[in-house]
Amino acid sequence: MAQLELALSALLAEVRPRSAPVPRRATAPVPVPQLALPLEQTAATIRGQVRIEQVIRAEIGPKVIVQLTQNRSTMISFSRRRGVLYLRLHAIFCDAPELVLKAVAGFVDGRRLKALEAQLIDDYIEAHRHRVKKVEEQELVVQPVGETHDLGAIMGALNERYFEQKISARITWSRAVKNQRRHSIRMGSYCDEQGLIRIHPALDQPFVPEYFVGSVVFHEMLHELHGVEEKDGRRCIHTPAFQKDERRFHDFERAQKWEQKHLSKLLRY
Repeated sequence: MAQLELALSALLAEVRPRSAPVPRRATAPVPVPQLALPLEQTAATIRGQVRIEQVIRAEIGPKVIVQLTQNRSTMISFSRRRGVLYLRLHAIFCDAPELVLKAVAGFVDGRRLKALEAQLIDDYIEAHRHRVKKVEEQELVVQPVGETHDLGAIMGALNERYFEQKISARITWSRAVKNQRRHSIRMGSYCDEQGLIRIHPALDQPFVPEYFVGSVVFHEMLHELHGVEEKDGRRCIHTPAFQKDERRFHDFERAQKWEQKHLSKLLRY
């Protein structure tokens, strides 16, 4: 056991930027972080952290430190201090495909992501949301009525028109920090464990038409209807059947064109 702990400590030390070495103390050993996980899971998490750092560094440079979290609301966050990028990722990214991690690298490096790259990140989070620790019921605050749009009324009308009132999920405006530089925006999400649809508050603005908000709500309602399919050992959420069903929305083409024209304005929220 002591040998494994020393190996984990050494593994963490190897991935720190060479320009900022951690001073060694001669009088006491470096303590091993106490993690509330079995040792086997801790080792797997550290291997995942090392792998993520290797991919990110290969894309944007060596001065990157990754910290894995169990944050249920923020999957990716980052900051720069003294030339070092500190990246916080949810632990579900431990086994993310390299293409997803490269997209994350582009996001934190400040370049404008291509639509496909942003979709890779969004799809990966959605497909693995079941691994995110479930939020206790008493922590949930459901607020469907916004300053401009009433999500409850929009969803109710869609439920009657398209789903024969079979969609049981609740819906709420999510929380988001205003005036934060964004390169992509996750307009909506569906959590099966909570039976909850969240819509980004950037859509609760007077210039955003109700039919566009409706298109986002409709998309998330389809997630409850279609669920997740397993294909070749991978979880697929936007299946061909899902995409075909999505086009049933009466203002689908109109909503697509509106998004293309106004996306940059939504990103400035």
